[in-house]
Amino acid sequence: MTSKQMAQKVRMEQWAQIMRTRRESGQSVRVWCAENGIKEKTFYYWQSKIRQAACDQIAKQEEGLPRTGLVPAGWAQVTAKASGESTLTIEIGSIRIRASQNTDMDLLGKVCQVLVPQC
Repeated sequence: MTSKQMAQKVRMEQWAQIMRTRRESGQSVRVWCAENGIKEKTFYYWQSKIRQAACDQIAKQEEGLPRTGLVPAGWAQVTAKASGESTLTIEIGSIRIRASQNTDMDLLGKVCQVLVPQC
């Protein structure tokens, strides 16, 4: 590992710790940044770098797996019934969620927010 790569790894670890500390504080980003002398813009820059690194790592792990669009392979499947009613089936491991036109979208969004970090 080059010294540049090592420095980048150390920075990413520091930034990730800052993100965890802020989240564990329960404070909003604005309040936490003000109390800790960090500009919000800087905080969000670090957050974007951490997220990009996480996405890159996931993509690297999924190399060679079939993908459809932006959704990871095996994560979601959309099917249509012969009656014309369309349904959405989301599969995460052994969990299967089916949604139709009558599904409460707020509830579905909340369920997905809870499940996605578990993946």
